[in-house]
Amino acid sequence: MALERAAEIFRKFDAEGAGSIPKSDLLLVLKNISADEAALKTVSGLPFDSIDYAALFRWICDCNPIGYAVFVSFEVKKEFLAEFHEIMAIDAKETRKEPGCLRFDLLQVAGSDTKFCLYEVYKNESAAKEHATTDHYKMWNEFKTSKGGTVEGSYNKVIATSMDFHG
Repeated sequence: MALERAAEIFRKFDAEGAGSIPKSDLLLVLKNISADEAALKTVSGLPFDSIDYAALFRWICDCNPIGYAVFVSFEVKKEFLAEFHEIMAIDAKETRKEPGCLRFDLLQVAGSDTKFCLYEVYKNESAAKEHATTDHYKMWNEFKTSKGGTVEGSYNKVIATSMDFHG
């Protein structure tokens, strides 16, 4: 809801032909979406009175831990299964330690020894990009690309918001 409110405020400025948002309104939006103190301090300290909102909305989404999900499905070549298991044991263990990782699951497709899915959720897109710079990710990436350990696969990214069914 808070993110929707932020989008509503930005659309209002767009409808009025404004290319920026007053800093005071931005601080209000950040407080409404429960942005952390670092974000509020950063915006408060900016040396100008208004901010270009097109880039800013992306920044707010990145600062607000709404979630960034990655869905990967792939098939591993049979001759590489043992190595794949070793690599994924390390990748899963180390990825789950990353501060921006909210969830990391390796799933095996029922009835298949070689088909798998990864379900990964990060706090934001920056955390997912940071994950791609780690040694454990590079090990997995080398396995599937340079080594040719996979037969085929798909990769989808989704900016996600949680749905509250508890209320």
